[in-house]
Amino acid sequence: MNLFDMGKLAKQAKEVQANMKKAQEELAKKKVQGKAGGDAVIVEMNGQYQCLNVLLSEEARKEEPDMLQALITAAVNDAVKKVQDLTQSEMSGALGGFNLPAGFKFPF
Repeated sequence: MNLFDMGKLAKQAKEVQANMKKAQEELAKKKVQGKAGGDAVIVEMNGQYQCLNVLLSEEARKEEPDMLQALITAAVNDAVKKVQDLTQSEMSGALGGFNLPAGFKFPF
């Protein structure tokens, strides 16, 4: 590899780094909803895996504690999966054609 190739590679790496930083900032602004029990429990989460809100329907509030806990857990897991999918999608776009190994996960 000659010096020209190294310079080009370094430039591409900086571009990818800038794109990823921007994508992470955008992810922080995005929201997803995880749902369980036919929308009885809805968990709102941002792209940084922060829980923003938990909404309980009237029906959910009448459930036994064990069932309500299970519904909340399922809604949180649904929201986490949606954030993972969103992150993977956003970051793959930010990489601009760079291929990562299978199973590589974001955020770092």
